[in-house]
Amino acid sequence: MTFVLHCHDPHTLETSGGKAFALYRALNAELPVPPWFTLTPSAYEASTSVAPSEEVQSAIANAIDNLRNDVDDRYAVRSSACDEDGFQYSFAGQLESYLNVTADEVPARVTDVWQSSFSERVMSYRQERAVDSSSSASAVIVQRMVDADSAGVAFSADPVSGRRGVTVISCIRGLGEALVSGETDADTWEIDRFGRILSCTLTDPETPVLTPNEAKAVAALARRSQIIFGSPQDIEWAIEDGRLWLLQSRPITTLHNLSDPDGLVRVWDNSNIAESYGGVTSPLTYTFARRAYEEVYRQFCVLMRVPSSVIGAHADTFRCMIGLLRGRVYYNLVSWHKVLALLPGYKMNRE
Repeated sequence: MTFVLHCHDPHTLETSGGKAFALYRALNAELPVPPWFTLTPSAYEASTSVAPSEEVQSAIANAIDNLRNDVDDRYAVRSSACDEDGFQYSFAGQLESYLNVTADEVPARVTDVWQSSFSERVMSYRQERAVDSSSSASAVIVQRMVDADSAGVAFSADPVSGRRGVTVISCIRGLGEALVSGETDADTWEIDRFGRILSCTLTDPETPVLTPNEAKAVAALARRSQIIFGSPQDIEWAIEDGRLWLLQSRPITTLHNLSDPDGLVRVWDNSNIAESYGGVTSPLTYTFARRAYEEVYRQFCVLMRVPSSVIGAHADTFRCMIGLLRGRVYYNLVSWHKVLALLPGYKMNRE
């Protein structure tokens, strides 16, 4: 019977719950995840009482010996239920987590996590959402603690407005637990998919928690997590001695109710451009053509005395003047109408 699975063990995919599964995928995609191991549900089943059996405690001690860098290392002990951190249910805040746990304290905290799987709060959460309540205690993740200089959460899409192209970061100094629990006000950054800072709200303008480059790095990590998992992600992160770590990643479960306010319908038309690009166009040719159209219409706006600040703010529009669909080049009419709207006198002509 297997009680412990190490972070690179592929069996983690089968038995260790949603949170461990996400960490395994992130680690194998070479995201910066602190080392960890999972205590499987079999460990709970092999314990005659709620506390880990001697055999399980021995397995925990051996796993910690393999994990630790220093005798004073601390650990995070978290639940990883089979249905936790999924697309439908996050269980955020329902199951217990413990930070800064010493090696000697780990078995006791494992007991606390097991017990939280059967708390009235969790059972009610399952019942309200018609989630199976008959399963045993969750798996438990034991992860080496990051001694964070700053930490926080990041959403690869805005969970409030629904904007898929905006990453929202909340951050504080030290561990992120005070942020998650709402005990502390946070700095907030909004960064678009191209790494441009859209807004920055600081609790203390004299001493921001993150530098602009650090904020961009966190946003890039959130976007990369989104690519790996195939859906917008809610990540927890920390920075220690200048190194960025990914602590958790889970789907944003609220977005399915929100449309993207920036998501415009695209209208493609080739009634004119087909004369220039007849038949199938290779990706290399299209790359040059797209760059040419981008630059030609940007310069056209310059000649028409459109302010440079306005031109810069619409960089995305100029990049998307044409598109390649199934090997054929089309005009993006939405971008064309946006460019026309930038020209002097457009509002008067429209009226």
